[in-house]
Amino acid sequence: MKLKIINEFGNPLNLRNCDGITVKFPYMGDKILEKNAVSVLDMDQGIVDVKLSDFDIQGLNVGLGQNFKAEVKIGDTVLTVLFAKGLNVELNNDKKVIL
Repeated sequence: MKLKIINEFGNPLNLRNCDGITVKFPYMGDKILEKNAVSVLDMDQGIVDVKLSDFDIQGLNVGLGQNFKAEVKIGDTVLTVLFAKGLNVELNNDKKVIL
């Protein structure tokens, strides 16, 4: 799943000095799935790739327009980026899929 991380002004977040990224998804009701294995594809444009296994996807909450977030650690600062209504998961032949 490719994501573009932007700052509060709508510009791409420069990830050159990034020490780590954690993406948090709504999972199995009221739980949170945390993914730390995030690959930076373009540091200047803030584009990252989060690998979700089929097992991970099957635990995601079903629904359209779900919120999830990324926490970006730069030095001692942790920036929280909200992906408002950015996750769409539905059942297709008894299997969950990300739209």
